[in-house]
Amino acid sequence: MSTTNRHFDVIVIGAGILGCASADYLSAQGQKVLLLDRRAPASATTSQAAALLGRARGDATGLEMVDETWRAIERLQTNLKEDLDLRACGSLHAGVSAAASAKIHTLADETSKRRRSVRYLDTHDLQTRLPWLQAPKDVVAVFVAEDGYIDPYQLASAYLRHARRCGARLQLNAEVAEILTDSQGVCGVRCADGVSYYSRQLVLTGGPWSALLLRPLGLAPAMAPVRSQYWISAPDARIQPDTPVLVLPDANAYARPEVGGLLFGLRDRQRVHCSPELLPEDIHRFSFDQDSNGLASLEDGYAGLQRWLPMLDELRIAAYVSGVSSYTPDGHFLIGSLGIPGLWLASGCCGGGVGASGGFGRLIAELISGAKPFTNASLYDPNRFDAHDVNPFDPAFRLRCALAREGKVSG
Repeated sequence: MSTTNRHFDVIVIGAGILGCASADYLSAQGQKVLLLDRRAPASATTSQAAALLGRARGDATGLEMVDETWRAIERLQTNLKEDLDLRACGSLHAGVSAAASAKIHTLADETSKRRRSVRYLDTHDLQTRLPWLQAPKDVVAVFVAEDGYIDPYQLASAYLRHARRCGARLQLNAEVAEILTDSQGVCGVRCADGVSYYSRQLVLTGGPWSALLLRPLGLAPAMAPVRSQYWISAPDARIQPDTPVLVLPDANAYARPEVGGLLFGLRDRQRVHCSPELLPEDIHRFSFDQDSNGLASLEDGYAGLQRWLPMLDELRIAAYVSGVSSYTPDGHFLIGSLGIPGLWLASGCCGGGVGASGGFGRLIAELISGAKPFTNASLYDPNRFDAHDVNPFDPAFRLRCALAREGKVSG
């Protein structure tokens, strides 16, 4: 590639689902986009995601972010003339404690304000929809018909294919070694092979590895690598493919169908985290030092989940997935400028990157172009924390991020 062909309007670092979505929305604006990654697209943390598309939430801005993903899926399926295997099975939220009931009422109110279908269910309705769910008579439960899940790799690939159709360039085996700056701000990147690419706009979507690239600039993203995990049972005839996503705040758990079995996740009370320096290039070869096989977490949360799902005792665990999510101390995303002109961050997925991927792509494209943001961008401002309190290499800061993971009760 000649020097002339190495100049772009925007460079996006990281071809996970957030990078692919960002490239899609930016290229749709007519921007000349370069998407860089050292490995195959969507092969790192994206591939480990449970990929829930939950619009049932008490956070209006978060709901708007996920709404945009649903619109993006419809757009991609139409423009690419492909079926992305979207599972629009709905979601069912059930709880009995005062805290869980309040959260369910709030998410029902907020979701209905957006004219989404929300229905309160009694125990008979619950038994009809989920025969294997054991719920007490005083349960508060709502069903949101317009929720579901999707294969994260398929969605990321669709974003990427559409971006390339709009002119975006993908460069793999390109490990970014340095972000280049001059007196005006960002001016490009230098890769490990010595090749440089140039742009005045750079979007960093490198997930938990972002801290390593930003450290030489004296910057620290307010997020840390925290464990996200789930288990998958062997196929069971009771788990039908159209079973809704189940969210149980009292058990700090969620579940959905997966290849004939049940995929279930437990919000991690083990507070497992690590330094970005410990993450290998191939995330699938990584395991956390603490509770590396997830047994302590499973033992801790098993009884609470089994009270709702008695059949758990009968299911055989076929797989355990220990993933890495980038969590912030307040559980909100990081989308916006990092203080150096032209340097942007779209990360801090907090376990919801797939569901909000369309929102990430649209918001970062609007911020770069100067358009009015479609949602409350200030909620995701990467600079909202005191810089002196942000250090992803510090265990105390990482613990704050892990506590945000522990406190998450939505799907």
